[in-house]
Amino acid sequence: MPPQLYDHEYWEEPRQVDKYELFLKKYAKVYKELFNRYAALTGNAKTGTVVRSMQTFDDVAKKNQTVNTTNLAILVRDFDVHHGRNPKQVKENVNQIVKIINQQVINKPGSLTDLPFEGFQSFMLQYAYFTYVTAGLTRIQRGVVPKEVEAAALIVRLFDEMKENVTKKGNK
Repeated sequence: MPPQLYDHEYWEEPRQVDKYELFLKKYAKVYKELFNRYAALTGNAKTGTVVRSMQTFDDVAKKNQTVNTTNLAILVRDFDVHHGRNPKQVKENVNQIVKIINQQVINKPGSLTDLPFEGFQSFMLQYAYFTYVTAGLTRIQRGVVPKEVEAAALIVRLFDEMKENVTKKGNK
């Protein structure tokens, strides 16, 4: 099933939207660090090879303003939040989410593979929604969103899982 955009501002009450906005402010450094790390990569999501080389300072500056779908797939793999989906499925899901964000959130229909920082923040929410919300919860009513489906709760759950998986990798 292709991912659908979760418009938390439509579905959630204003206090829930404010809670998500506060979360974005509180974790701005984490978002920025993740964005910068994965925007700077050039590599292959299938093999996991990463090369950190660029031609000129202008190339580096331009490249670091956006993150592409390959690097987002690498992020999903690095933090082990793919939930058993194979790399091809992950890449396909990431591509679909990025395309939807570019068309509906950022309103840049021409750019289908790259996201600026604001799009990256939206990607994290959309990926969490796609990953954790089951098909049975698609019939939510406006203003009556279960607590576990709130945007802030979804992002906290994703970040907690990422942190837990990094800790597990470190203990091996």
